[in-house]
Amino acid sequence: MDCLPYDDRLETPEGMQAVITGPHHPVLEGMGSDWPLLLGMNEVRVKNRPDVEVLARTPRDQGDHPLLVTGTYGRGRSVAWMSDMSPHWLPAAFSDWDGYARLWQNILAWSCRQI
Repeated sequence: MDCLPYDDRLETPEGMQAVITGPHHPVLEGMGSDWPLLLGMNEVRVKNRPDVEVLARTPRDQGDHPLLVTGTYGRGRSVAWMSDMSPHWLPAAFSDWDGYARLWQNILAWSCRQI
């Protein structure tokens, strides 16, 4: 993943719907595809490597930007979430959503090789 050398904030006060691109990945187990809207994120460039997987993106009409990305390196695992995990870009509807806790539990479990 490459961070950009300029202000990379993507503000979407109208909301953006996550497009799930890796529905069978363990991080997304039990999550479904109907996530609440997000209000923004950071733009990044994903490295084109076989050990990197984009699990969720923004809609094509909102730039088709990676939102949730996993990667491996040797025995290590990493996860990058490009939005907030608390208020500002993550509205109350997202943190109140039944899938919110499950998402972070899945991320932690996968990162620690528990799933």
